[in-house]
Amino acid sequence: MRCCRKRNNFTLLEVLIAVAILGMTIMAIIAMVGTAKIRSLTAARDLRENHMLVQAVEYWLLDVESKELPPEFFPYPEYTAERILENVDDLPKGISASRGNWRLVKMTVNLLRNGEICQTISVERLARQLD
Repeated sequence: MRCCRKRNNFTLLEVLIAVAILGMTIMAIIAMVGTAKIRSLTAARDLRENHMLVQAVEYWLLDVESKELPPEFFPYPEYTAERILENVDDLPKGISASRGNWRLVKMTVNLLRNGEICQTISVERLARQLD
C-alpha cells in the first residue's frame, strides 16, 4: 500500500505566482525611484532659481538707479531678471506715499528663463525721487 508522500517541491503555478509578485514589486520600486529623481531635479532647479531671484532683489534694493544687472553679478546665460517700479496707491486714507525726496514704491522683480517668467517677487521699498 502506498503511503501519502510528503512533497517538498513547489508546483509550477506557485513559482509563476512568486515571480509575478516579485516582478510587480521591482516595477513599483523602479517607478518610485524615477519619480523621486524627477522631484529632486525640480526641487534643485527651483532652489537655484530662487537664489538667482534673491540675488537680483538684493542688488536692486541696494542700487535702485541701476536698470540692468551687471553680467559679473548675474552670470547665468539662460536667465535674465527685470525690475518694474510702480507707485503704491493702496495706502490708508491720510497716508502719503512720498515724504521729502523719498517715495514708497512697489518693486516687482521677474526672473526670466529664455524670455519667459519663471519666478517673481514683489517688495515695497523706499526710493529716492528722481528729478
